Amino acid sequence: MIKFKERGNVSFSNFRLKEHQCDYEPIIGLIMVKNQERRILQTLESIVNICDQIIMVDTGSSDNTVAIVESNYNSVLIKHVDWKEDYAAMRNKCLTFVPNDTWVLFVDSDEIFSKEYNSEEIKSFLYEVDKRFPNQDKICTVKQMQPDRPTYVRPERFVKKTETLYYVGYVHEEPRTKRTEKLVKIDTDLELMNNGLTKGEYAKFNKQQRYAMLLKKNIALEPDNPRWTSLISPIDIQLGLFEHDKYVEKLKKEILKDIHGDITENNVKQGEYLNYLLERYCIELVHSENMELASKYIKFSKKKFPYDVTFIVLEMTIFFTSLEQASLRELKKIIDFTNNTDFNIIDSESEGSEDALSAVVIKLLLLVEKFDQAKAVYKTISDPIAKELLNDEKKILES
Repeated sequence: MIKFKERGNVSFSNFRLKEHQCDYEPIIGLIMVKNQERRILQTLESIVNICDQIIMVDTGSSDNTVAIVESNYNSVLIKHVDWKEDYAAMRNKCLTFVPNDTWVLFVDSDEIFSKEYNSEEIKSFLYEVDKRFPNQDKICTVKQMQPDRPTYVRPERFVKKTETLYYVGYVHEEPRTKRTEKLVKIDTDLELMNNGLTKGEYAKFNKQQRYAMLLKKNIALEPDNPRWTSLISPIDIQLGLFEHDKYVEKLKKEILKDIHGDITENNVKQGEYLNYLLERYCIELVHSENMELASKYIKFSKKKFPYDVTFIVLEMTIFFTSLEQASLRELKKIIDFTNNTDFNIIDSESEGSEDALSAVVIKLLLLVEKFDQAKAVYKTISDPIAKELLNDEKKILES
C-alpha cells in the first residue's frame, strides 16, 4: 500500500495494487555518481528490482566506482559526462538519455531506496497518476530519511520525462514545466535513506560551503523566488555564509506584502513555501530574544499551519525562557532578602524552619540549570521535612 496526496492537501489517501489489463510503462533509474565506490552497490541493489533499466552517469570518478559497477551489474548503462557545478543542468543532461513519456526514478549515489515496495505496486501507482492527470507534467516526491534521525524532506524523485519538463537551480534544483497547466506534484510515503547527509559525506564533498555558494547564485538569478530564501539554513547563518541582517530582512519581505505592517492574513504572501519562511523567521526572532514579536508570528503561524509542531516547539521555547527569567528574578529576591537581613532575626521569626526556604532556592536553581549550586545548598539542609519537599529532585541532587 502506498500513501499519497496531491501537494496542498492535508490528508493522505491509500493506494492498493490494482489489476490492469495493460502493459505498464517502464521505470528507468537515473544515478549521477562520482567517487562512490563504497556506496554505489548498495544504491544499485536497492533499485535493481524496481527499474526496468538503470543508467549511471559518471561525472569524473577517480576511484573504482565504474569498475565495480561493470563487474557486478553489467546491465547498467554507463554514461560519462563532465561535471558542471549546476545541478539542474546536470539533471537536464541526464534526462537526455531517457526517451520521452517515461517514468524516471532519480536516485543519488549515496541513497538507498526502501525495499518495502515492489516494482508492480509502484508501476501500478504511476499508471493511476498518468490516468488522473493526462497531458500534464507530473512528479512524485519521496520521503528522504536521514541516518539516525526521524526527520525527512520530500524531494521530487519520480519524474515523468517529457519535452516540456526541465530542472532549474544551481543547487536544490526543482522540476518545472513549460506547459500552461501547472506541474502536478504528488507526495508519497515511498522512502529512501540519504547517507550523504552524514558529517563525513558533507566534509568529503565540501557540501556546506559549495551549496551555500550555489544557493546564492539561485537567489541572484531569481531574487523574488521564496523557495531559495526558505532553503537558507540556520547553519549557513551560523557559519557566516549568508549575512544575518540581510537574511532576516529578506525573510520578512518574502512573508509580508507590507513589511511595515502586522502579521495578518491580508498582509501575508500566500505560497507553497510560506510555512518554511515563517519557521525560519520565528526562529530568528526567538534567537534575537524579540519575544513579543515572536509570539505574534508564532500565534499566526499556529493558526495558519495547525499541524506543524515546529511552531508549538517555538511557543514552548518562549514559555521556558520566560519561566527561566521568572525563576532568576525570584532567586535574586530571595538572595537579596537573606543577604540584607540579620540571620538571627530570620531564625527567630521562622522558628528554625528556614531550611524550607533553602528547598525553594534549590528548586529555582534546578529550573535555571545551576545544578552544582543546587547540590551545594542541598548539603546544608538538616531538616528532614524540608528534604521531603525535594523528593522529586532527590536523584539529581544526590547523583
